[in-house]
Amino acid sequence: RLSNTAFIFSNAYASAPVCAPSRYSIQFGKTPARLKMIRVGMNTNHISHNSELTIPKQLKKINSNYKTAHFGKWGMDSTPNILGYDVSDGATKNIDGVFNYQSNKLQWMNNIDNEDPKQIFGITQRAISFIKENKKNETPFFLQISHYAIHSDIIAREKTYEKFKNKAPGKIHENIGLAAMTFDLDESIGLILDTLEKLDLKENTYIIY
Repeated sequence: RLSNTAFIFSNAYASAPVCAPSRYSIQFGKTPARLKMIRVGMNTNHISHNSELTIPKQLKKINSNYKTAHFGKWGMDSTPNILGYDVSDGATKNIDGVFNYQSNKLQWMNNIDNEDPKQIFGITQRAISFIKENKKNETPFFLQISHYAIHSDIIAREKTYEKFKNKAPGKIHENIGLAAMTFDLDESIGLILDTLEKLDLKENTYIIY
């Protein structure tokens, strides 16, 4: 659905192969090498978290009416408000999205949660509420959603798991739970797109996935 109406970056790369350096890179617009933060667990005291060079602060500098929000995993040695976010879930980490770091075996077992697997739909509803509020107030907004899915632990809805249970495994991926969790995440993206269309915001909104 996105690719039918958008540019596809078919030769694009994350700034780092692991989470924390990638997150810093996105927020500050610098490579992990320039930030001197290239691994998970590195000391970040040398990074100015109060820097004006973050996405939300730059947008507010351009237009002081901008409202900014971050929902989902934060995973940085700071808090979202320090970087300029008005609304957020706080300084969350993998464990907030169900991460059994004490057992590698349990991480890769397929688990069922029919209510809100990996907080996928809770995060999405908070995002939708934020979009609706800014539509109502006619304020420009920046919203970043950083899902806990598809990081381990593997959790999906039962109906989604059943959907993939009898499908033939792929050449590379054969984990039913991972497929189901990815599908649940994909469905949540559709809910965001639906909201933008219903509120007539689609034509004036950049969506970067």
